[in-house]
Amino acid sequence: MFTTIANLDLTTTQPVVFGAAVDENNTQIESLLPGAEIDAAYKAVTVLPTYGKHAFSQLYVLGLGARSELTVTKLRQLFGRFAQMIKGDFTIELDHFVTSTITLREVAVIFAETMIIARYEFKKHGNFTAKFSQLSGHVVASENVQLELAQGEALGQAINHARTLSNEPGNKMTPRDLAKYAKKLADKYGMEHHILKTSDLLNMQANALLAVNRGSDEPARMIVLKYQGLETWENPTALVGKGLTFDAGGYSLKISGSMQGMKHDMTGAANVLGAIEAIAHMGVKANVLVVIPATENLINGQALKVDDVIGSLAGKTIEVNNTDAEGRLILADGIEYARQLGATRIIDMATLTGACVVALGSAMTGAFSNNDQFMSSLAQAAKQADEKVWRLPLDEAYTEQVRSSKVADLINSPSREGGASIAAAFLQEFAVDTPWIHLDIAGTGDTKSASDLGPAGATGVMVRTLTQLFLNEEV
Repeated sequence: MFTTIANLDLTTTQPVVFGAAVDENNTQIESLLPGAEIDAAYKAVTVLPTYGKHAFSQLYVLGLGARSELTVTKLRQLFGRFAQMIKGDFTIELDHFVTSTITLREVAVIFAETMIIARYEFKKHGNFTAKFSQLSGHVVASENVQLELAQGEALGQAINHARTLSNEPGNKMTPRDLAKYAKKLADKYGMEHHILKTSDLLNMQANALLAVNRGSDEPARMIVLKYQGLETWENPTALVGKGLTFDAGGYSLKISGSMQGMKHDMTGAANVLGAIEAIAHMGVKANVLVVIPATENLINGQALKVDDVIGSLAGKTIEVNNTDAEGRLILADGIEYARQLGATRIIDMATLTGACVVALGSAMTGAFSNNDQFMSSLAQAAKQADEKVWRLPLDEAYTEQVRSSKVADLINSPSREGGASIAAAFLQEFAVDTPWIHLDIAGTGDTKSASDLGPAGATGVMVRTLTQLFLNEEV
């Protein structure tokens, strides 16, 4: 999409893009267009005509504000704003965006990724006219950053694919549709895959997933992908994604306002598929297992009821006192299956609790872990990926509550208080002693409003972080 060149070609007919800071003399712009007036305030975009002095007809100047105050977050938003303005191919000087804390190679990854995600469009079902065309062009840089540009493009495409999966309405993205997509992804990158159907789930006694699925006419699926980036398949890390393709709440029925947007309840599944796509495309040296329990949560005569006691793949019995706390039920079987497949570390991702949204809003992903070292690694990756994660508490007090059932081993929703931690404590019962992280993306998985980084809808959150985690661990 973008090609690195060493020097600006003044014979180019493409628009040329520079960056300008308020605390510097922008001599290159002055040399090209003497007397040009520019606005270098942060996110200001000045478009200067060249009046035939150069082959290119326009010079875009992106305002950095004070270079010393430019952060990765601000740079991403600046590139996003530009991405939504530019109409066609262009040439950009990337060194203009380097600071004392942001390297050229980091700029290249951020630039390429943002040019893709900021122009994301969900192709509506019906008449669709694309607002944005695909872009290409030249990147002028003092170093060859082609590898970094390719990495950014891979991340951007994977994030957008995850967004599309989540944005699809429930009748267009059923568990079977999700499984078909996963199979195509596995085939594209040569990954081993297994799609477990109802008969398989019955034989293996994945009873928690099957219990949630009883209310739906759409059969459940357990989706498994294996990415082998090392010479031998050993010590894989599992990414377990909640695949609730639509959640009406079951007999603990959601009110109509809360039901709208429940097509996004499979965003955990979508985003782990986005992560494995980026990892496979880059050829990351890691062994990664993806496990996705997929179902709908609806109502019929067979549906799970409040006060029912169900089994699970791990053999633990569960009292269900809230059928709308179903995500943790299907994840319980997903986590256990990842353990059975040999996962030595597990990260699950889910739009799990409204309590996490109340606690953190849409600014941060909630994280829980039973292993400080593993959590530290993920926190570092999130910082590098410019995604905000906040670790929330797991405590014996929460564990005691999920073990408080008088009729079963566990109860799925013993209290509304501390709801995010209660849900995590329930999942920890299935992770047991395997190093494990739970990511609650209920507040960050989708957004209600458009921004410089794209339209309202799914965000593809944590795809960058999970990819960065494995890049950091390459040997």
